[in-house]
Amino acid sequence: PIGFWVECRVNALTNRNMKKILTFWGLYLALATSTGLMAQEVFQNEQYGFSMTSPEGWQVQQEEDILKNLDKYDFDEEQLQELLAKRNGSIPLISFFKYDPKTHAGLIPTIQILVRSNPTPSFEYFEQMINQSAGDLKNVLEDFTLIESPRVGEVSGQPAIFLTGTYSLGTKRGAKLYARTRVYAVPKGAYFFQIAFIDAQEGEDCSELFDALLQSIQISD
Repeated sequence: PIGFWVECRVNALTNRNMKKILTFWGLYLALATSTGLMAQEVFQNEQYGFSMTSPEGWQVQQEEDILKNLDKYDFDEEQLQELLAKRNGSIPLISFFKYDPKTHAGLIPTIQILVRSNPTPSFEYFEQMINQSAGDLKNVLEDFTLIESPRVGEVSGQPAIFLTGTYSLGTKRGAKLYARTRVYAVPKGAYFFQIAFIDAQEGEDCSELFDALLQSIQISD
């Protein structure tokens, strides 16, 4: 069950694999283009049974084609797994940006929610998978530092793995941006939710908001 993640080790890294590791842990800077829409009061995805209060005033980005199809049909568990497989094991449900990436220079506090395939048969193996993936990060980002090593916690009353790390990434203009990421991995059968909260190491501290949003998450059976 852990073999799926071994391909991400540094001695076999390709650009695609590196991107996979970085995306897995929310280690990116918000340089993408948002939809320009303002976040709604509550984000809810009935198919995967996930909801969270939306950060007021933040920009929202979502893959409209995927979400429209999810809302249109009543997928069963097997069909949802097939959809994940067709999407290379990952579906981005939604991303929130504190500022508009089109106009804001520098690091943008970001919240990213993904659904990912879970190949592990139990929470014990799931924990091992997350720990291994966290270890691989140090091979990709030289200054990646774990503030909190992966540990067991709860999200919406369900067991989850949580970690906090810091890292820096260079911009095209030669500057460095210093980010902090808090990641929660919540297994739910054949898939799991990956929730990444990203802000700055200094200055732009969104901890209070992130704590409140985490408490608002509801994951249904």
